[in-house]
Amino acid sequence: MVAKGLKPSVARILLEFWLSFIKRYLHRGLIGYIYAVNYAYSRFLRQIKLYKHYKRKSKQGGYPR
Repeated sequence: MVAKGLKPSVARILLEFWLSFIKRYLHRGLIGYIYAVNYAYSRFLRQIKLYKHYKRKSKQGGYPR
């Protein structure tokens, strides 16, 4: 995501878990529930790590141009 130049937003961090969970859960029933929780959590962690990455870079003066 960093290589693509995507910047995180607070709205995406808050909605990513629920949107990905609902998308996966509706398609698979009970087994889908387990899969959906794992998938949504991993998407959420990815957004948090991206957010932390950009926060750390902004404190260090940003990316060189």
